[in-house]
Amino acid sequence: MGTIWRNCASSGGAGGSDPAYLGRAYDAKTGELLVRRRFATPVPELEWWNDEISFSRGGDDTSYVKLPPTLYDRLTARLPLP
Repeated sequence: MGTIWRNCASSGGAGGSDPAYLGRAYDAKTGELLVRRRFATPVPELEWWNDEISFSRGGDDTSYVKLPPTLYDRLTARLPLP
């Protein structure tokens, strides 16, 4: 499965000084949103391993996504953002 990651920064971290980000993973073939994750990190940086994506260096654990995405990740990606 090919995956495309995108992110965008928001105005501030969730209770901390690190900027907050919204990371998204899309299926490269269909464009379907597979995962949408909010996380905070001092240094946004994409790292890719065989079965995991991380979009931070030194941030919190919410920036890690297992591949293939879990059913929970797929379902929450379809919900509207709060």
